[in-house]
Amino acid sequence: MRIMPLSTKIMTAVQNLKFFRRSYESINKELEKPSQDQHYNEDFSYEKQNLKNFLKFQDISFSYNKTDLIKKINIEIKNKSIVGIYGESGSGKSTFLSIIAGLLEPTSGKLYLDDLLLDQSNKYLLKNNTSIISQNSNIINDTIMNNIAFGQPEDDIDKEKVIKISKLLNIYDFINLNEQKYNYVITEMGKNLSGGQRQRIELARALYFDREILILDEATNSLDKESEELIFETISSFKGQKTIIIVSHDIDNLKICDEKYFIKNGQLIKAN
Repeated sequence: MRIMPLSTKIMTAVQNLKFFRRSYESINKELEKPSQDQHYNEDFSYEKQNLKNFLKFQDISFSYNKTDLIKKINIEIKNKSIVGIYGESGSGKSTFLSIIAGLLEPTSGKLYLDDLLLDQSNKYLLKNNTSIISQNSNIINDTIMNNIAFGQPEDDIDKEKVIKISKLLNIYDFINLNEQKYNYVITEMGKNLSGGQRQRIELARALYFDREILILDEATNSLDKESEELIFETISSFKGQKTIIIVSHDIDNLKICDEKYFIKNGQLIKAN
C-alpha cells in the first residue's frame, strides 16, 4: 500500500511531462535559432534607431488559432506625441502593444519606423528603444540601484545619472530616508515599496536607458487615486521629449494625450 502514493506521483509527473512536451519543444526550437535580437556591444548599450518622425502601422492584423485579434489597423504615431488607447479587456489592446514593442510579429500588414520597413531582421531596432511599464511589477529582489540600472555590471553604472533621474521622478527623498539609500534591497515583487514607488522605479529604469518610446499598459490600475495622479503628472512632464503610448480602460486617464483611439473587437477607431 505504501507504493501507491509514490506510483501516483510518478504517474502525475509522466502526465505533466507529456502535457508540457510541446511547449518544451517549441521553446527549445526557438533557443536553437541564431538570435537576431543580440545586437548589442560589450558595454551593454543596445543598438537602436531613434524615431525621427513617426511610427506607422499599415493594415496591421494579427491572428491566433484562426481568430483575428486585431484587424487591419492603420495609425501613424508622431514622434514625441502622447497617444491614448482605451477599450475593454479582450478588445485587442495587449496584442497591439506587443506588436509595437516587437514582441509579436504581425500576421499581415507593414510596420514602419520612419521610412524603414520593420521585419524579423531589424525589429530589434524598435524593441531596443521601447520600454513597457505595466500593472504587473517588473521589480526584482535586488538593490534600488540595480533595479534602476537593470542588467549593468555595478562598476559600469552611472550613479550620477541614477541620482539625477531619481530627483526628476520625486523618488530621491524616499530613497534617502533609508540608511542604505540606493543599496536598499527591494524584496520580491517590490512588496516593501508602495505601488507608486514601484512604478516610479520602473519609470526611472526606462529613463536611465534613454528609451525613446514609453508604453504604459494599464500601469496605474492597482494604485490609489492620489498615486495615479502623481504618476500621470510625472508622465505629462515628458510631453515633447518622449513618444508615449498610454493604454487604459478608463478614458479619464487619457486627459494628457494629444490623440485618443478606441479599440473594440480588434479594430482601432479615432476618438473625437
